[in-house]
Amino acid sequence: MHRGDQLHEIVQVYEGKFVDSAMNDRKRIVTGNEEGTLFKAMWIPMDVFRRGELILYPSGLLELIEQIPEPLS
Repeated sequence: MHRGDQLHEIVQVYEGKFVDSAMNDRKRIVTGNEEGTLFKAMWIPMDVFRRGELILYPSGLLELIEQIPEPLS
């Protein structure tokens, strides 16, 4: 529901990694889109979502992430 209207949501989930691995060590990242809108992103430990302290959207994303095998380093 968005503003009282029933809408559909299509989600595409991709696995990726930063070209610059130093980005993984940053607490917060500020980025933007082509229209100039800025976004703030931050790393949140998965346990926060597992304990229900925060909700990860869309519904089912946490379970999908949990199915990804750990990378072989």
